[in-house]
Amino acid sequence: MNRIRYFLIVAAGFLAFAACEQIPESRRTNLQELMQRQDSLAAIQRRDSLAAHAAANKPKTAEQYLQEDARLAPTMSLAKFTRHMQSRKGFYSKYKEVKYEDEFVKIKIGEGEMKIETPEGKAKFEKDESKIKTDTY
Repeated sequence: MNRIRYFLIVAAGFLAFAACEQIPESRRTNLQELMQRQDSLAAIQRRDSLAAHAAANKPKTAEQYLQEDARLAPTMSLAKFTRHMQSRKGFYSKYKEVKYEDEFVKIKIGEGEMKIETPEGKAKFEKDESKIKTDTY
């Protein structure tokens, strides 16, 4: 079975080669130009799709990352959210100052300090000290 398949592939290749040899030179040039145009069109389409992909996947800003973290605040207690934000402190340390505020949470991260405020209370972290003050007892 494989020998027959191999024979058919070789025969098809030979026939294709023979057919190309019989094409007049002017027509062969036209075919080559057409193939080059198709290649350049494909290259343009690839370039455009890559540009669209790059535009759609722009790197996020620090504020966008902070907004994603802030979405977790309503689902967690102040203490748990504070621990989460402490774990992200290293990531945000490369930015000078990042702020986010919505109806539920207010976050401010600056050089060496982080402040979090929710309806449950406030948390403040400095380089050497941390405080959590809750409004509920």
